[in-house]
Amino acid sequence: MALAEGAELLVIAPGVVEFGEDPAIDALIRTCGYCGKKKLMEVVERRADLQSNLGAVAALINGSSNGRFSITYCTNGLGGGNGLTRARSRASVTGSLPGARPREV
Repeated sequence: MALAEGAELLVIAPGVVEFGEDPAIDALIRTCGYCGKKKLMEVVERRADLQSNLGAVAALINGSSNGRFSITYCTNGLGGGNGLTRARSRASVTGSLPGARPREV
C-alpha cells in the first residue's frame, strides 16, 4: 500500500467492535489514540499504565500515520451496541487524548 502525503485511508470495517484482541490494549487505544510516536512518547513519561504495557505502546506507534495521512474507520452498528461508533473510532484514530484538542493523524 502506498499513500501520498495528506491522503485519506478508508478502512471498511463493518461489525468491528474493538481495536485488537487484548482488552487491556483496546482500552489503552481508546484512551490514548493513535497520536503519533512523538506525542505518545511524551504521554508514556506521565502514564504508569503505558509504562507497564510497552506492547500497547508499540501497537499505538505502529498503527499511527504520524500525521502523514488521515485514517477513517467505516463501521456500523453491529456488535450488540458495542461496535466502534464513528465518534469512538474517530477519537481513537485522531489521538484525542483526554483534555487534548482532537487533531488529524
